[in-house]
Amino acid sequence: MKKVGILLFNIIFLVSCQENKVSEQQAEVIKAESRPKTDTITKLLSSVDSSEIAKKWLISTIEDSFKNDMVEYDKFCTKKYAEYKSDATGVDMDGGMDENAFIKKWKKEYDTKYSGMGVGFMISGQDWDTIKVTNCTLKNKTTHGDYIFQTIVEDIGPKVKYNRDIKVIRLGKLFLIDDVLEYN
Repeated sequence: MKKVGILLFNIIFLVSCQENKVSEQQAEVIKAESRPKTDTITKLLSSVDSSEIAKKWLISTIEDSFKNDMVEYDKFCTKKYAEYKSDATGVDMDGGMDENAFIKKWKKEYDTKYSGMGVGFMISGQDWDTIKVTNCTLKNKTTHGDYIFQTIVEDIGPKVKYNRDIKVIRLGKLFLIDDVLEYN
């Protein structure tokens, strides 16, 4: 009788262990099925077009910068573009290079015809009233994932409009301006 009791205890123990093992395996299957697949997440993130985010960033960056007297545009531009625009602003001024030297230095990287030589960043006026971006339309998305926005920057007080094509690049979670074609 004692042997039958031990045998019965072992059978019950083994059955309960098996049931527990089965329920653990079922729980893992349920977890795996409810978890999004890595490939799905990657495809989803790559399909998200961040042009609207870049557009909102660009508008607020321009408007906020002019509210703060546009003292540090190099904070939201690539280092290369900030250097280029600094050189363009200083063409034919004391300590600046002449036009030919500027073109020679930058012609391989930027279209110097639209650099805004001799004028400040984004607008040609030295004094401004209230700067607003009155139009910002995605013009092109490059093969590298950069955005070109056709932009109208307007000085509201004197009603002066500046037509610009602005290239915005993404570096990680940051957006930066990498070129501004200044048409007027």
